[in-house]
Amino acid sequence: MSSRTLRTMQSLGRQSSLAELHGEAQNSGGFIGYLTTTVTDFFTSPHSACIKFAVVMAGIALTLPAILFPVFVSLKIEGHVHWTWLQTFIPLFIVTVVLLPVYMLLTQIDNPKVGNNDDDGPPVSNANTDCHANDTAVLLAASDAENPPQKIMTWGSVFTLLCSLVAHIFIALRLDGHLDWAWLYVLLPYCFVILVDRSSSSVLQVLQVVFVAEKLDGALTWSWLVVLLPTWLPLAVMLIVFPIGAAFAVLMFAGDDDSPSSPTPWCFATSVFLGVFSFFALVTGPQLLIVLRLQYLTFSTMWICVPWIIMYSVVVVLATLAVLILAFHGKPTASLQENTLTSDYGSV
Repeated sequence: MSSRTLRTMQSLGRQSSLAELHGEAQNSGGFIGYLTTTVTDFFTSPHSACIKFAVVMAGIALTLPAILFPVFVSLKIEGHVHWTWLQTFIPLFIVTVVLLPVYMLLTQIDNPKVGNNDDDGPPVSNANTDCHANDTAVLLAASDAENPPQKIMTWGSVFTLLCSLVAHIFIALRLDGHLDWAWLYVLLPYCFVILVDRSSSSVLQVLQVVFVAEKLDGALTWSWLVVLLPTWLPLAVMLIVFPIGAAFAVLMFAGDDDSPSSPTPWCFATSVFLGVFSFFALVTGPQLLIVLRLQYLTFSTMWICVPWIIMYSVVVVLATLAVLILAFHGKPTASLQENTLTSDYGSV
């Protein structure tokens, strides 16, 4: 998990309204900040409601293959369909084809929150600006040369996506019997991520790939519980730590709010705990269910897909409602903001 995601999780509970949460998402930078800003600007623009609705439907259609892939795999394993594995993997190939140009586009867009020092330091006085304009320009140029603005995505991310595509093709061909390679060679493209990303998540991914490949090749006699340890252990820790951390953050920052209309801190903290726990349970549930299915229990593999289906449905409904609110309500206008400031502080 990236450090930006960790910082976002640490700030959970400090927001007193959805507007503050939306503003913090916009200011966080990275892909989340860029996506939030772009979506907000588009759906508060003067475009017609029909165009905005068409964009919503297009977004749902483009993301639908991501949830169809595990469903197709489950149907194939249960024997309900007689497709080849290459045909079963078609939704995953569609997702990759959609993501590839998006990744390449984001490698050309500056991340405004990284490598940008425009907001650092105290404000500069307007006096004597003519005398120091040249010096300021030189200093800004030198600062940009030393700290060039980073991009939202790197070419390493594009390389990782291409390696994943190659691995998916190898897996489908191996399952269909068109390749007789050892599983270690089939899954090897997944390990190339370590060439461009040496984070702990990449190390865990490489370990997981090696363990699974050796297990499938018969070189390891470990149980699936041990083989899948690099996957389920971090997820289990995340499922416990993040909800407790979010609830603890709510209790800490609730002490600063002494207004009588504020909700009871313990009730609010419990609600945050249940909400965050439910979210991470839906995210991590399929991986944990896979361990149970392979090692301990026998049940339909379709149950493994249920958490993701629920999460996708909830996200689609909430995103559609948010888009409709933005489309028909929009941002506060400049005149409304000016009237609000005048009523609060008086005219100067």
